[in-house]
Amino acid sequence: MKRSILFLLVMPLALSCVKEQAGQKIPAGGGIVFDVSVEQTKVFTDMSLNTVFEEGDAIGVFAVQRPVMAEQAYPAADGNYAQNVKYVRDASGAWVPETEEDVIYCPHDGILDVYAYYPYQEGADPTNIEYDASEGSYDLMTARAVAVFDTDKPVSLVFEHKLALVQAEVIALESLLSEVSVNMVNVLTGASLDLSAEEQDAELEVVGNSKGEVEMPVDSKAAVMRCYVPAQEIPYNTIMFNVTDKEGEYAYQTEGVTLSAGEARSYSITTYGNASSVSPLELSNCYIVPPGDAIMISAEKAFAVWADNELLASQGADMSGELSADLVWQDEQGLIPTVEIIDNGSVRGIKVGTNPASEGGNAVVALYVDGIIRWSWHIWVTDFNPDAGSNQSSNNGFVIMNRNLGAVTDDRADVRSVGMYYQFGRKDPFTGVASFEDLGLRPWYNIRNVEVPLSRSSNQTAAVDNLVYSINNPQIFIAGQDTDVGTNDNTLDWWSNNTEELGEDRWIAEDGGKTIFDPCPEGWRVPAFTDAESSPWYGAEATVVEEGTGVEFSGLGFYPFGSMRHSNDGLIYYFSKSSAHFWSANLIVPEDPSQMHRYSYNTEISNFTGFSINLAATGTPSGTGCNIRCVKDL
Repeated sequence: MKRSILFLLVMPLALSCVKEQAGQKIPAGGGIVFDVSVEQTKVFTDMSLNTVFEEGDAIGVFAVQRPVMAEQAYPAADGNYAQNVKYVRDASGAWVPETEEDVIYCPHDGILDVYAYYPYQEGADPTNIEYDASEGSYDLMTARAVAVFDTDKPVSLVFEHKLALVQAEVIALESLLSEVSVNMVNVLTGASLDLSAEEQDAELEVVGNSKGEVEMPVDSKAAVMRCYVPAQEIPYNTIMFNVTDKEGEYAYQTEGVTLSAGEARSYSITTYGNASSVSPLELSNCYIVPPGDAIMISAEKAFAVWADNELLASQGADMSGELSADLVWQDEQGLIPTVEIIDNGSVRGIKVGTNPASEGGNAVVALYVDGIIRWSWHIWVTDFNPDAGSNQSSNNGFVIMNRNLGAVTDDRADVRSVGMYYQFGRKDPFTGVASFEDLGLRPWYNIRNVEVPLSRSSNQTAAVDNLVYSINNPQIFIAGQDTDVGTNDNTLDWWSNNTEELGEDRWIAEDGGKTIFDPCPEGWRVPAFTDAESSPWYGAEATVVEEGTGVEFSGLGFYPFGSMRHSNDGLIYYFSKSSAHFWSANLIVPEDPSQMHRYSYNTEISNFTGFSINLAATGTPSGTGCNIRCVKDL
């Protein structure tokens, strides 16, 4: 299997010095409050390598008193005027001593030389603060303020990075970033920080000459792996990284490099994940990504589909133009902070980052070729793992997910259990209901967190026109042109409004397998059934839950009343708390298509005039938006 490492940005990137200035004026004899604070687990360096401090971060501070005219004084191991006091950044951005005992007061009979370091360590000796990257890597920094005395001027601390930052951006297509691990190897890991050094640049010394291994944890906000090591020379042809993905472990050599304090080296590593062992046409259209994780999607499916699908290939689309990627929509503001195109000459893909503070949601991201959407993917942001045995059940030969596609909870009282809606045969989802109490739809937002209007469009005559339009515009609900269900025509289907183009293979192939348009995650598919006895729910008993928001199938989980989105306008059709509709992959093909609407098999669960389950699957217009309960692709 081909593996390669690409060295991008190999010239050192200067890390921005952190300039934190006190915002409070210091009255004569009053307490000093420093406007800095860092906690090891919360410090964040963004993609542009700017260090950002957050609430709860903390530093340690030493202060040495001296006469006004005396030379600069340096901290001793103990006995200092202020001994390792702790200052913490609060929610307002102010920097305050953790306790009253941590307050530093300016003396009346002298001045102070102040020495600060990050991160705070209990009982630290300022002449020997030990660091070992093999036991845990973090951004070690120091700052000094000389000759602090009674004054109205704020005290300024300018922090300097004492270590070198090594950053690895891993491209493991079709993999979550959390499924890839990177260790830096053959590197000096130990150092000692001495704040009593005369020059700040001389504070750090490497300890020992034995080389070890450093774990590079995922920086979820920047969606990269990072570690901090002492300044050193890495000889030519040294194995520098060990990378593990779903396929195995690989070692990567590097050119000779100098790692310098306060500078960064950024590497791009390609492992290909499992994309090289799967046909692009078999890749998924939906990816489950836990909050704070990132997914690297192969873009090859887009190119394969436009070349392989008969209808799309007939259009002669130019796929050789400039590639870009963007967020089409998200149903929670801030859910998807980053969408990045990967096009480095050997791989083409999209890297999507998610917000670690998110409680879950749904989004669609797209690949653009010369500004035109050529394919799109559903990002299902959730901690839910459908492959866990506790999240699935079996019935009538099916292994069934225990929640709807796109649902971020199975809480009966939470409308987010409804999940997404799908027009029959389309791969892209549409937003769910906003409440169990009314007919409104959840809003969606662009990457700038501005609300995006919900859009609909009427179908066109030819299937190829609608198919191309649906791919170019995954956010648009393609509505039928008929408002009377009693008239006998085919205009309630988004696929076409003529009787020759049925589109029987939208979600089910001739051999019964899933198709390129299947909306379920890898290993799952839309269930195929054509009558009650072949349904995944056949024989299961169900009761309306106490909350009245859905039904509970015995052993098969909760099924919320999400109603459906009408094929005419895309709006919720039935009153809330009344029905649910779940697609089959099968289209109903009449003997004479001109004599009836285009319907698809559908299971209806309703509570209009008393609870009932329609497992006969008599059909629902194919332009309707219904829920999907995925089943294992066995």
